[in-house]
Amino acid sequence: MLHLLLFACPSVSTTPCVACDVEPPPPAIEVTDLDSYTRRCEQVLGPFPSFSCSEGVEVPVTVTTGGRTVVARTPDDLEDGACDRPSYLSGCTIGNRLGTVVTAVDDSTYTFVCRADPTAPPGEPRYDDLGVIGHNPVTGDTCFWAVPIDGRTFDGDEIPRPGSPEDAIGHDGGPFWYSLDELAGSTCTRCHDNDPYLQTPWVHQTGVVPELSGAPYRIVAEDVLVDAGGEDWRPARALVHPEAQACTSCHELADRFTCGTLARDATGSKSDSMPTTLAFQEWPRDRWMDDFDHEALAERFETVAAWEETYRDAVTVVGACCDGWLPDEACWR
Repeated sequence: MLHLLLFACPSVSTTPCVACDVEPPPPAIEVTDLDSYTRRCEQVLGPFPSFSCSEGVEVPVTVTTGGRTVVARTPDDLEDGACDRPSYLSGCTIGNRLGTVVTAVDDSTYTFVCRADPTAPPGEPRYDDLGVIGHNPVTGDTCFWAVPIDGRTFDGDEIPRPGSPEDAIGHDGGPFWYSLDELAGSTCTRCHDNDPYLQTPWVHQTGVVPELSGAPYRIVAEDVLVDAGGEDWRPARALVHPEAQACTSCHELADRFTCGTLARDATGSKSDSMPTTLAFQEWPRDRWMDDFDHEALAERFETVAAWEETYRDAVTVVGACCDGWLPDEACWR
């Protein structure tokens, strides 16, 4: 009743009704294709930004060996093709760029990653992949866009708005961005399961990607994406096993990429497929929980045994839940 009294607009009143003067929000745009999807996203995030790949921060590719760290400028600078903080998608490719644009709608952010073409001549920036994630930190509304990874490259200077006429002819006379159905089929939330923006050592070193642990997270046009791409667009399950609280008291752990890969890498069980330097396969650089700062981690835990004394039991339970060794009802919500 109190709610009704606060917001109802009486037909006769001696005081102005402020609520009556507020313009109602426009109805949500029906999503049927990439253009309407982008416009629906713009309703909750603000206009899709105009940007170029060159405006992003180049992601450092460093190599640590013999106690010395250098920034790799060419593939010849890598340690047998390995680097300190490889990307999960592009390994130790040099020239990738990350950037974030903030809008006037709830300080929403559009974050972009331009992945460099490793075969491009030195000094001629070319990209073969581009992804954009938009996120509203107040409502949690989140949108994804991506381009086809099909061998075509682009200079990154002029990025068309997804679904626009420029998009339709933006790449050798064909579409620049994935269509809505292609985007749905890529199911971005298989990897972006815990938060809109993944925080990994590769990403974190730039300082340009928002840290959103614990922020609301919901997918714009979820039902449309599910219908076209599958149930992985639904929210992931969160780990709730009480013996994992040494980890989950600080952040959630979702049951897809975060659980199966990030949790292992963050706790020192790195995948053999990651081209990581030997220096970053040893304590304390071989893990980034609970701090991306390895020096601070070593100060807090003088030895790996001290770290394991704090986290071993929780890490064991996380692994058991992720691998299905424990019953779902004990692990997931």
